[in-house]
Amino acid sequence: MANTTDGVMISQLERADSLLGSDLLEIERGGQSVAVTVDEFINYIGIPEFIKELENIIG
Repeated sequence: MANTTDGVMISQLERADSLLGSDLLEIERGGQSVAVTVDEFINYIGIPEFIKELENIIG
């Protein structure tokens, strides 16, 4: 489980110039939360497959 800090809002965080595949995204639903890496999230929603299909269409 990811470490969390209570009382910090996203707007209070320093701006990042890049996003790493190992950075964590925390998703909350119904009072429970899970942390996944950016790479895991991208693969889960199928972006690599989408890009391959676009390459097939565009050529």
